[in-house]
Amino acid sequence: MKNFIVCLLFLFVLTGCTHQTAVKYLDREWATYQGIVVGDTKATEVENLLGVALDKTELVEQKTIHYQYPGYSIISQNGKVTTITIKSDTAPALENGITVGSTKRKLLELLPVEPEVVEYTGLVPAEVGKGDAATLRAYCLIEHSLDNKAVLSENIIVLLSDGSMVDYAINREDKIERIAIMTESE
Repeated sequence: MKNFIVCLLFLFVLTGCTHQTAVKYLDREWATYQGIVVGDTKATEVENLLGVALDKTELVEQKTIHYQYPGYSIISQNGKVTTITIKSDTAPALENGITVGSTKRKLLELLPVEPEVVEYTGLVPAEVGKGDAATLRAYCLIEHSLDNKAVLSENIIVLLSDGSMVDYAINREDKIERIAIMTESE
């Protein structure tokens, strides 16, 4: 039995089954919605996976397609899905069970990392999101009014190791009011 465990551990190390592999799986899980993977799924696959969109707008010169579905929308640029925006609690939940209307507490319980709290007035500080991109990171961004008397907005941002991000807008009742999964277009 002891030899079996040693061989199994050796196999995990040899095949790369380490924490970094687990993070990449988490990244993919956080960047997937209804079978669409931001940054991976081709524009030609969207309607095959989700059915015909309620509305579809093509901007040929910008190489952009905007698909509108009940409660959410998808944008593809240069042939790949770059953005998914979920705006309604009638839209299907993410793979992790989070949807518009879920509580901030539920989201924080599911995050594999503790978000760094960043409070600011005006522009988001430039250092947010800088550093090692090899691991999943999270921030709780809290924007204050200029007089610092009111919270204007709160967002939980999850930065994925592939450069994608998930932005959860939190309302005053500590519930998610919008989810945006994004990556840069190529």
